[in-house]
Amino acid sequence: MKKTRTHPVMAATFLIAVFSMAGLAGEMAVRNSRTAAKQAADEAYAAGVRSAIKLGRQGNLEAAREHLEALVAERPDHTDARFNLAVALAQLGKTDEAGAQFEKVISLDPKDFDAVVELAALRVKAGKLAEALTLLESVPLGAGGLAEGALRQTRWDALASEERMKKLVAKHKGVDE
Repeated sequence: MKKTRTHPVMAATFLIAVFSMAGLAGEMAVRNSRTAAKQAADEAYAAGVRSAIKLGRQGNLEAAREHLEALVAERPDHTDARFNLAVALAQLGKTDEAGAQFEKVISLDPKDFDAVVELAALRVKAGKLAEALTLLESVPLGAGGLAEGALRQTRWDALASEERMKKLVAKHKGVDE
């Protein structure tokens, strides 16, 4: 029987490949654990937002506000908790703070037209009708919950006689709610 010898370069190449694959597998395991940890953190964050919304719907606005403030502190660049914090603040009568939170949501996500519409509603309450109209005019058709019926809600009554509002209602005529 003939003995075979492994060429030293081939053996070294093989070992490098094996160790590289082991390193790659280790890196993949680390990446997968990071992904799983991030997913778990995202799910916990979403559950926290849902819990705060539930508190608010139950009328416990102060507890909802506190919970949402903690979530915003944890993830300042995420808009879900910040948007709902703004809603809670508005319901608590803290309209300036609510407006600042809606503005931050919009700065983080300029296409969050729900925040634009809510900020417009706060501007109407503050008597800043021109600013409210400018905000509403920036919302594309069908976005931000704006539809013909939505624009006829009582929260927009102060704008009803404004020509710009009449044009907005006409623009959104026939858009599904």
